[in-house]
Amino acid sequence: MGQKKPKGLEAFESFYKEIYGDRWEALRGALCAKKKISALLNPYSKEKTSGDILWDGVLEAVSFERPSGTPSNYYLLDAASILCARALKAGPEHKVLDMCAAPGGKSLAIQFNRIEGELVSNELSRDRRTRLRRVLDEYIPKELQENIRVTGFDATTWCLHEKEAFDRILLDAPCSSERHLLETPEKLVDWKGGRSKRLSKLQYSLLASASQVLRPGGRLVYSTCSISPLENDKVVERLFKKKPEGLKLVKEKLLLGEETEYGTLILPDQSGWGPLYISIIEKH
Repeated sequence: MGQKKPKGLEAFESFYKEIYGDRWEALRGALCAKKKISALLNPYSKEKTSGDILWDGVLEAVSFERPSGTPSNYYLLDAASILCARALKAGPEHKVLDMCAAPGGKSLAIQFNRIEGELVSNELSRDRRTRLRRVLDEYIPKELQENIRVTGFDATTWCLHEKEAFDRILLDAPCSSERHLLETPEKLVDWKGGRSKRLSKLQYSLLASASQVLRPGGRLVYSTCSISPLENDKVVERLFKKKPEGLKLVKEKLLLGEETEYGTLILPDQSGWGPLYISIIEKH
């Protein structure tokens, strides 16, 4: 009989050390370190918030607490997530779809950056969708929510019902989320090397669907908080190997991250922010 494949922490360590080699120890340490947080300023709030400026509308939040009141004056999240939403370059004239939107930080980043415009925030999970609604209600005044719709569709089949319907699509796909796994070691007990490969199949289904729902002239941003190439470059590579008509990879220099074949990877051992993978696709 052959040896059983390792699972749990041993398999996890082996999988990522094979990918990152000598860098893995430093990257693992950064993933386990206290997470850096930024404050995305709410343009709808009249309250003023002061702090060290990262870039326009974003502060580095060292000792910030969760704000109270509606609309709350800032939203706490990883700065890399803000770059992900801003990579859409959405304007008020664009119809935007946030395909996997919960908990809602990226939907806020989209709207805060353009003030108004049509937005569909989609989340399949009922519990996460409830949280998404709550976040939008806390940060965006009711009278400005007329063009914001929260839906609960299976995004992998969106293309069966609607094609070329949105000018901008953000697909922040479900992923391995290795940082969260390391923060909760009990979730690593049954971890196996095939996990990333299985997730990549779901991610590809979502991306393929999104590419069909995108209008000509539109922009699609694919992102994950995974550090696995199987869930990042390999998913985008698979899309382009199908030679989809009209799609073009866009390489843009972002404020953070290192270039990969199909996008940008922001890792915490370099900047303290992330992890986050971002790939930009346009349809011509």
